Amino acid sequence: MLFFLKFMESFKKIGLMAKSGHPEAIEVAQSLFPLFKKHRCDIFLPDFVFSGTPMKAPGTIVSEETLVSSADLMVVLGGDGTLLKTVRMLKGRNVPVIGIKLGGMGFLTEMTKENMVSVLDQVLRGSYTTEERLKLRAVVKRHMKELTVFDALNDAVIHTSGLARVSNYKLSLNGQFFTYLKADGVLVATPTGSTAYSFAAGGPIVDPQTHLMILTPICPKNLAHRPIVISSESKIEIQLEYKNSDVLLTMDGQESFALNEGDTVEMTQSDQSAFFVRAQGSDHLKTIRNKLFFDYS
Repeated sequence: MLFFLKFMESFKKIGLMAKSGHPEAIEVAQSLFPLFKKHRCDIFLPDFVFSGTPMKAPGTIVSEETLVSSADLMVVLGGDGTLLKTVRMLKGRNVPVIGIKLGGMGFLTEMTKENMVSVLDQVLRGSYTTEERLKLRAVVKRHMKELTVFDALNDAVIHTSGLARVSNYKLSLNGQFFTYLKADGVLVATPTGSTAYSFAAGGPIVDPQTHLMILTPICPKNLAHRPIVISSESKIEIQLEYKNSDVLLTMDGQESFALNEGDTVEMTQSDQSAFFVRAQGSDHLKTIRNKLFFDYS
């Protein structure tokens, strides 16, 4: 869902999130303070990132809890991993994020160091749009009992760990048996995550504004098992029937849970959402073109 908020009242409480121990992120944060001062913004800095760093500009060092409850915009300094961590930390709060790419490919980050001041100035003047992105929920069940629940913006991946050996999975859709799968693993991605692991495993590129899920087998033995696009209203059940080595459920590449034979992972659309700020004139298709087909700029 896309909301147009052109020339509305701007953000005034800015949370700065960065990867811990990243000197470049500290330097970039420092360079943004004149812009924030110009727009009379209050700045909140997470203690687990900025405590003990040589910051020479005004800003309030706060706990993670205070950061997510105080900020009305999160500016993320780093790569997609740091942005995914920030979204997970917000737990569906209606606080939009915008990222400054400091390395890697950066599909989720809106800005570069070269254009960050001009883009943020535009946003803080109230010229922007926000996007609401679908998140995925994975519920792990063992002997019919719920063990744990995870939410992810990109994907949930069930995969072998250590030795490269296939495992056997039973796949059901909306309570109806679909197929047996013998593969290195299987993943379910959101539209936002369609350009991540799912794409590398042969899945389609999907507009991040759509509401659907992508089920992608990882190196299946049966070549008839191809990626499937499924309604976001559906429930996907993946049961680990047999494993040759340790099998993990990994969420957004950042959280993991060890699975036993017989465990079932139920995938549905989360009741949480993620919110992104985009400057006027930003173009998702241009991002795909630049990142995948030409260069990493």
